[in-house]
Amino acid sequence: MAITPDLIVVFGAAGGMGRAVTDLARNQGFRVIGYDKVPRADGEFEVLELDACDPVEVERGLSDAVRSVDGGTVAVVNAVGVPSRGTVADVTPEEFDRVININLRSAYLITQGLVCLLQSGACSWAGIIHIASGAGALGATDRFAYSVAKAGLLGLCKQVARDFKGDSFRIVAISPGLVDTDFATPMLTAEEREEYRHRRANSISADGIAELALWTIRHGMIAMHGGSLDVY
Repeated sequence: MAITPDLIVVFGAAGGMGRAVTDLARNQGFRVIGYDKVPRADGEFEVLELDACDPVEVERGLSDAVRSVDGGTVAVVNAVGVPSRGTVADVTPEEFDRVININLRSAYLITQGLVCLLQSGACSWAGIIHIASGAGALGATDRFAYSVAKAGLLGLCKQVARDFKGDSFRIVAISPGLVDTDFATPMLTAEEREEYRHRRANSISADGIAELALWTIRHGMIAMHGGSLDVY
């Protein structure tokens, strides 16, 4: 048995893992709508502008997207995120709030919006994949705010799965280690970047995460609910 959603909605679709998911899904024949705070137009596909930290914009974007399936099935991939450096001793309250807002609050808004649309009957089945991080489960040196935010994201998936157990809804996290994207490298020091350059050929690729995300939508969500697929 496999799930073939009528629509895949990608948040954070303009770059990194979000772009990889968007491109692969389109290449595999899925209908895709992409949102990002920084939009892009690429040939026949346009990523639409949306601030995932704004509840009004998230609600409007999801409603517009889901309306197009006319009660059908929809899968959401949330790849919104921002890196951050620093320990608890030196991360400012402003930086902590920024990182929590982008990495965790946006996930709450997207999940809430999707669940409410499912409850309203706007779609008959809904699944959501949040791109989390190994830092959320294991911690990461000098990444206090980022690790806390991603730990919260894993907790969000577990709690929502406990609250909503029906077969018509699934929520899953994918928690990669360091991925070869432009998102990852700004988090590295010069020494770390040099080390990363040497082992880059063996690092996790954004395309690999995209393949896992689409496999999870089609097959993994039949059994998985609230868990995390860890890829280190």
